[in-house]
Amino acid sequence: MSSCSLKLKNERQSGFTLVELLVALAITAFIISGVAVAVYQIMTMNASSSNRVLAITQAQNVGYWVSRDAEMAQQIDIGLNDNGFPLTLTWVDWDGIGHQAVYTLNAETGRVDRAYYIKPSGATEYSFSVNTMVAENIEADAEKTDCYLEEDGRLILKVTASVSGFMAVSETRQYEIIPRPSV
Repeated sequence: MSSCSLKLKNERQSGFTLVELLVALAITAFIISGVAVAVYQIMTMNASSSNRVLAITQAQNVGYWVSRDAEMAQQIDIGLNDNGFPLTLTWVDWDGIGHQAVYTLNAETGRVDRAYYIKPSGATEYSFSVNTMVAENIEADAEKTDCYLEEDGRLILKVTASVSGFMAVSETRQYEIIPRPSV
């Protein structure tokens, strides 16, 4: 008797119909495509955010270093290039020690460097002290990065940093710096 009842159960069982399989595949494809779109959006937003932060940081680095030295400067010499570089800032501190910071912008690499020189009290010439890379990815075009003096003595510095590649971004910052009055 048990073998008969077992045989009846097997005859009554049926599999999935073709329509049920197609509906299941459609639902699975819909879910997978939604997940793929979400992953792509997360990746593009992450790349865009990272590039934007990098561009902002690079532009702010130039602004910070130039502002730091320009506020101490008693003499500002703007370069002959269209964008105002090289920028030379010179000052003498209370101990009679001369300081000079020279900022250069390499048009090919987009790199801004700061060369710092010191002239000890009583010396006739500056001696090299240290060279520092301030920022990279800086646009050398005078429309995007510029440095000039206003008639009232303010130093205007406009800096544009551009990060290329996947999700390229560009950020511009402008600084107005009031140098120390000459003594």
